[in-house]
Amino acid sequence: MIKNRLVVFIQLVLLVAEAGAQSIWDGAHLAQVKSCLEQPAYATAYHQLIADADTLMRTLPVSVMMKEKTAVSGSKHDYLSLSRYYWPDPSEPDGLPYIVRDGVSNPELEKYDRPRLAEMARRVTTLSLAWYFSNNECYAQKAVEQLRVWFLNCDTRMNPNLNYAQTIPGKFGGKGRCYGVIDGYSFVEMLDAVQLLEQSKAFTAKDAKGLKHWFSQFLQWILTSEQGIEESQQLNNHSTAHDAQVMAYAKYVGNQQVLNQYLSAFYQKRMQAQIEPDGRQPRELRRTLAFGYSQYNLSHIIDVFQIARAVGYKFQPEAHQLLENATNYLAQYLGKKVEAWPYQQIGEWDYKQQLLAHDLYRLWLLIPERTDYQQLACRHIVKRFSDRFFLLYYKPCQIDQAFAAADTQLRYLLQNTEQARKIAKDKSKIMPRCLEKDGSLRLVGMYDWCSGFFPGSLWQMYEYSHDAFWREQAVSNTWKIEEVKYHKGTHDLGFMMYNSFGQAYRLTGEQSYRDVVVQSAKTLATRFNEQVGCIRSWSWGTPDRWQFAVIIDNMINLELLFEASRLTNDKRYYQMAVSHANTTMAHHFREDGSSYHVVDYNPENGKVIKRITHQGLFDESVWSRGQAWGLYGFTMCYRYTHDEAYLRQAQKIAKFFFSQQNMPADLIPYWDMRDPNIPDAPRDASAAAVFASGLFELATYSDTVLAKEYRRIANHIISSLVSGYQPAPRTMRGFLLDHSTGNYPAQDEIDVPINYADYYYLEALRRSITLADDRIEDLAAPQKRILVLAERGGVHEPFTARALQWLQDNKDRFSLDLTICTSAKELKAGELDTYNLVLQLNHPPYEWSEVAQKEFHEYIERGHGGYIGFHHATLLGEFDGYPMWSWFSDFMGRIRYKNYIAEESDGKVVVEDIRHPVMQGVPDSFVIEDDEWYTYDQSPRRNVQVLAHVDEASYTIDTNVKMGDHPVVWSNPYVAARNVYFQFGHSATLWDNPVFVRLVENAIRWAVEELHEAYPASYASAPRFKALVYWNPLAEEAHVQFDRQAMAFFQKLTYGNGWIMEQTTSLADYPYDRLKGYDVIISLNAMPHVEVERRAFELYMENGGGWMGFHASAYNDKNTHWPWFNRFLGCGVFYCNNWPPQPVLVERNILQHPVTKSIPHEFVAPSSEFYQWNPSPRNNSDVDVLLSISQKMYPFGLKDVVKFGDFPLVWTNKKYRMIYLNMGHGNEGFMDTTQQLLFINALRWIVSCNPNGNPLN
Repeated sequence: MIKNRLVVFIQLVLLVAEAGAQSIWDGAHLAQVKSCLEQPAYATAYHQLIADADTLMRTLPVSVMMKEKTAVSGSKHDYLSLSRYYWPDPSEPDGLPYIVRDGVSNPELEKYDRPRLAEMARRVTTLSLAWYFSNNECYAQKAVEQLRVWFLNCDTRMNPNLNYAQTIPGKFGGKGRCYGVIDGYSFVEMLDAVQLLEQSKAFTAKDAKGLKHWFSQFLQWILTSEQGIEESQQLNNHSTAHDAQVMAYAKYVGNQQVLNQYLSAFYQKRMQAQIEPDGRQPRELRRTLAFGYSQYNLSHIIDVFQIARAVGYKFQPEAHQLLENATNYLAQYLGKKVEAWPYQQIGEWDYKQQLLAHDLYRLWLLIPERTDYQQLACRHIVKRFSDRFFLLYYKPCQIDQAFAAADTQLRYLLQNTEQARKIAKDKSKIMPRCLEKDGSLRLVGMYDWCSGFFPGSLWQMYEYSHDAFWREQAVSNTWKIEEVKYHKGTHDLGFMMYNSFGQAYRLTGEQSYRDVVVQSAKTLATRFNEQVGCIRSWSWGTPDRWQFAVIIDNMINLELLFEASRLTNDKRYYQMAVSHANTTMAHHFREDGSSYHVVDYNPENGKVIKRITHQGLFDESVWSRGQAWGLYGFTMCYRYTHDEAYLRQAQKIAKFFFSQQNMPADLIPYWDMRDPNIPDAPRDASAAAVFASGLFELATYSDTVLAKEYRRIANHIISSLVSGYQPAPRTMRGFLLDHSTGNYPAQDEIDVPINYADYYYLEALRRSITLADDRIEDLAAPQKRILVLAERGGVHEPFTARALQWLQDNKDRFSLDLTICTSAKELKAGELDTYNLVLQLNHPPYEWSEVAQKEFHEYIERGHGGYIGFHHATLLGEFDGYPMWSWFSDFMGRIRYKNYIAEESDGKVVVEDIRHPVMQGVPDSFVIEDDEWYTYDQSPRRNVQVLAHVDEASYTIDTNVKMGDHPVVWSNPYVAARNVYFQFGHSATLWDNPVFVRLVENAIRWAVEELHEAYPASYASAPRFKALVYWNPLAEEAHVQFDRQAMAFFQKLTYGNGWIMEQTTSLADYPYDRLKGYDVIISLNAMPHVEVERRAFELYMENGGGWMGFHASAYNDKNTHWPWFNRFLGCGVFYCNNWPPQPVLVERNILQHPVTKSIPHEFVAPSSEFYQWNPSPRNNSDVDVLLSISQKMYPFGLKDVVKFGDFPLVWTNKKYRMIYLNMGHGNEGFMDTTQQLLFINALRWIVSCNPNGNPLN
């Protein structure tokens, strides 16, 4: 094994050496790709590269001698091109001189050299890469032939200048312009290919010498010619491209002096001159293609940084920051429609969006810590695996590899399906379902329950790849089953229509798909029986086999009803779905959490007749796919209802199924887990795929421990499916997974590929990368759902009416799905969580029901969506007999409404935080006309992030209604939801104010997480330290209460990115080499119990690690068996504690210690249980006891009474960087500000004692 690894390592080293020192490309990456070309994500691009190269093998080389026109020099060896945007003047008989049409290319370009230069560079690059990856010398020979024709042969070579580049007919005597220097940019990447080619036999030393001589002359021309000098003086993308070319050519020819000179000057000369601190590029924003040229310039800058990386040059931090600022500015528009761009872009929007996505990915490769760039790029890159980008730059993960394999297979399945349709005698058979026993493709008609899975898989591919090819195929196949929307003879309309039309609507938002979804739900609803409370499953078999059959599979069809209710606001669909789920939960499940397949009901009274199976081995068996349908279905029901009973049911199924003793190690279950033929019984990959997809979603709703376990299982299943159940490329007719079992009792579809396995497999792959750890993305809505709480009538009606009209007019532009609500009393439990944004449009903060208040409170605190409030939203106090809503007052900055300017006044608003996304594109100050300018009992400034204030001196009327410090736009950063409040919102004329409209647009985009997030602001150049919070979610409830509050408390202390807080519930994944990366471990009622964890912790502390422990994190008694820990604590073992919890009087023992010097000599600590130790740590000379329970307290406790003794509460062992705090029980630990200060002091002190230096300095 060691020998084999060594061979692979040596081979990789040789490949890296062969790749050479690239400028733009990364030779090490190319070598890595070459070593694994068989991987799906590379294989397609590689085969396309070879196909392209094979085509080029049959072509003649291109040269400058081929152009139709000749430069005024009279020599065709002189490169000649036309200025792209110049056209004949229609007002002149001869069209001369040409005139500019910015952004519109003249097709006459084809008669000149520029297209051929680009084609030459493309050919050399393609052939060189083909040689490098295949080692086929023929490709190298063809590449060298092209290089000789263009650069070296006397009869065909291009002269090394661009004297006649970008000419304008009728001007400058036929000479070129400085802007023509950019025509040579195609050479930059080509030279990377040449440096690969240098290792081939075909490229001789003479070729190398000649080519370097040519580029030395060309470099000299750029540096000294009139055009080159003038180009270097430009203040836009032209000078950036000029410098990038100079650096690339200087590197290639070995001119180190020029290379270093240009690298050292680049930041000040190019970047500072062209990029504003906020990332805008003013010179590019003037163009009609402002986005395109901003991206173009950014791409050149990234090229320069890649060249710098290749030669080991390091730019100053300011250069990196400015590069990121420029990137951030453009990145906020990635994935948006062109209308969102505030400047001109008259064409090429989608094309330039793709180039920006590629730039983001390349920038991540340069700055690996900017994983947000990689994530954003991967979200928007069109993943067409034949593209060369995947060979040159992309680093695929396992999911990418799986989708790449699926790409190949599904294209093959499309071919086979089309062929099968052509030869089928029954033309109603249109959809591929599975393979027959003889290996042929089984097609089914539109009314088969599996008809929607194939189009659904195509939509899954489109969602992942963004490739228009998959959308076209999905659209074509989806509409083939449209008529099913009227089919009342099946319960499977959810499988058939939501997995096809529902996915289509989710991804496109097109009304036609929505209409089919709604009609399908209407049809499905006809099968609902009020007495049973369920949707009837099969119609066949009645009444011979059952009266009213309901199968567990039917849970999946409820998604169609939930969605229809959401789309139409018709609650009947929702109620039917809930009724069916409740009835199924009551009657389908055994005590252990396993499910029957079929329950037969009496349709007259709803009573259960019998519980049986149809597809399992016997009635009491465990049919695997049935269990998967149950878990998936109840998880989905929880998504729509947030009914905890559904969540518990899904979790119970998971616990039961994956605790089966005969579960295979790869977690791909047997078709029935009670089959006596196990382990020789057939497997069911389809059940595994359904389980994996459901578990990924279930993890997002579950606590930390369960979520981790569900993801572990799901990821294990995915890995097993990828490694053992994927067929070889272009086999199995193109299906993605083998070894599924459809209907074993009927001896049909056993150990074959089936289309629903493929569908849920792709969904599981997608969910594995799109579902966040703490929240599921909105899988059902392509639009952002906005709840508008609108106050109607009264003095604010004109403003509100204009606001609602503006929202209606712009809903398509911002992809908004609006729900208008005029009374918060109408809000129901769980309803708010279905919205991406709550917009409080002058709706007052009273007249809310208790349910609505509770729902809104949780919505904001937990960050279930965003919030925007206007004007009347801060009418906080006692009004109309309602008490003040205290929590809402705190949310708004702990304010109470006081007064307003009844006469109304204009006022100048001054922006305070120009970096906040809401303030993007807003001037430093602006005027708001005719507003009331509310005042409060105090400024909210201390409790919120103020974005803007009003200058009260600017009021246009004389008034005493002033505050002094008068914020009018602010955000509360201490809650999870993105939120912003605008105090203005009285006058309808606000909607005529472009600045106000821009603020609203920004706020909507930011609140629904579409604008780039640069908040909370980072006031440190980098996070100062890193902490690991270790806690135990399975501890007693009072300890968990404290732990959760503690994590929220410490998380708020990270605001401003001053430090990084990570949390874990297990140290099993933290060996010493990983632990040492943390400055401090904060132990919340948790301590390591396993030997390997203890050893890692010991090494960490013995080598200068930091520890801040609370309460039970130090609990040890005679059963702990960890002597080192006793020495570490500096005390004995647990002796006793008070009970029940109570407050205690605490006194300071060391006055000037950094932890306690700002603490009062005595204070009352909040209610807790407190541990006493024997012997006391005070007896240890290495221990400093900082705080103790006062002797005045004795005796204390009611059940367990502490009568006497030494009772240290906070101490440190001077041999270690540690502090122990004996608080940590219950939910009152953070109610006292003195105790909060104690915790902060303790954290600061532990961090400041780092032996490697104080990071807080």
